[in-house]
Amino acid sequence: MDHLLGLVLLIVGLVLPFVIGVNLTLIFFWLSFLFLLRPIKRIPDFGRWGRYGQIGLLAHVGVFSLYNLYFVVAFEDNGSANQVVILISKILSWIAAPASSFFELFVPLPTFLLPDGSVEIHLSYFRTTLTNFSNILIYVVGGTVVGNVISKKRNEPAGSVTEYRQARPEDYDSILRLQSTNYIANLSDEKRKEGFLSAQFTPEQTAAIAEDLGTTVAVVDHELAGFLCAFRREFDTGSPVIARMLESYDRVTFEGKPLSSFNSYIYGPVCIARRHRRRGLLRGLYEAQKNDLAGRFEIGVAFVSRSNEHSLQAHVDGLGMIEVGDFELKSNVYVILAFLVPGAPR
Repeated sequence: MDHLLGLVLLIVGLVLPFVIGVNLTLIFFWLSFLFLLRPIKRIPDFGRWGRYGQIGLLAHVGVFSLYNLYFVVAFEDNGSANQVVILISKILSWIAAPASSFFELFVPLPTFLLPDGSVEIHLSYFRTTLTNFSNILIYVVGGTVVGNVISKKRNEPAGSVTEYRQARPEDYDSILRLQSTNYIANLSDEKRKEGFLSAQFTPEQTAAIAEDLGTTVAVVDHELAGFLCAFRREFDTGSPVIARMLESYDRVTFEGKPLSSFNSYIYGPVCIARRHRRRGLLRGLYEAQKNDLAGRFEIGVAFVSRSNEHSLQAHVDGLGMIEVGDFELKSNVYVILAFLVPGAPR
């Protein structure tokens, strides 16, 4: 609904200059972008574009408002325009409306000669609408690019080295410690909001999983910072949650077919040390695991507790997994997610 409203407002903004003039159309452009840039589920990384795009949009609103305020104070109230005032006004206009300034300099309006010899300028409203749209787009894209660069630099300390590889026996103790630290029963209510593990594996199970399909680990500066498990449907985990999920495979569908008809593996659990979060390790683990299993399976299937909003958002909005169904066990609802594995025959 938000995106439909955004499109309607955008269309109104394109048509409105021919009806009421160009200045008021900016309001509709701003509103349309605010709605269009809301994060869309199932499109990887669009949430980040939406957040930074909205920051860029707000920056445009602020700078454009500052320019208009300065113009009123400097020209209308004082009634004069010395060289300094003109220079500041030009600088602000370039910052507030870069596309408009470019069009004025390099893209002349189409004109034609009237019978009385005068020249009439055509399509001025159309060009103004186009430049308004372009100005906002420049800020939206610019805000996204700058935001992503700043975020990346902030989250990746200089000199850190991240390695993705398969777990080795010497990693098992670190995996178990990280698992215990993030198990739901060991976390306060506040820390659970940042994500949690719904189940724990024993040392024997941890070793068995790592020696089957393998457990992918992220090692940052020689320290195990995260892990991601993978195992076959036939693997006996002893987990009642996984058993209940497997029971739902005949009724839950992905791309029009039941999950039971695919050659699939089970993704997870995944866990990242708190001080290493928001550094791209989840995506790194996910891509490394898919590359390791490419051509061996058609799809991967994961489950996340509905109450684990942080993890659910990370997998759906962040990684682009598709929510295909859910199941319930002991009054807890779990969401089933699915994703394609590269290299599998279709």
